[in-house]
Amino acid sequence: MSTTAFKASYYEASCEPGPVRSTPSKLYRDSSGRIRIDHFIEIGSETFCMFRKIYDPAQNAMFVLNDSKRTMLILRHPAGPPAAVIGLFPIGKPGTDPKQEELGSREIEGLLCQGYRFGVAEWWIAEELGGIPILAIVDGEVRMRICDIVRTEPDPGLFAIPADYKIQEGRRHE
Repeated sequence: MSTTAFKASYYEASCEPGPVRSTPSKLYRDSSGRIRIDHFIEIGSETFCMFRKIYDPAQNAMFVLNDSKRTMLILRHPAGPPAAVIGLFPIGKPGTDPKQEELGSREIEGLLCQGYRFGVAEWWIAEELGGIPILAIVDGEVRMRICDIVRTEPDPGLFAIPADYKIQEGRRHE
């Protein structure tokens, strides 16, 4: 399966008050469909990488790496939309079935995106980037946005799993 490779900035609005706030995360997708997200937080004037997630469709698994603890949690997943598996597309709560409404298409970040409404959430999906959501709006507020998209093959080393991390096997998601 060949997919458009890219790297981008990933912004997610925080609902939590206080001195800790979300900063731009980094998002990578290679031509084989692997996805990596580096999640950062800001505490005071310092920025820290909280954790990294790597989804590998060939292994049917997601790897959650905690650099400060040098641990890696492996979650086995069934085949499914990669954006949903890695958590970029959290629609509703488990067990709910919100009514989907198509919103048509529009250009966002130079990409033709298809819009969908699920209850109070709008999702704008870029099929040419493998079904990655580019924009999420909930109750009229932007909650997630992908921007600064550069179409290039990311360094393969970004998807390498460090050999010295302690491995924890998570439960299988069915």
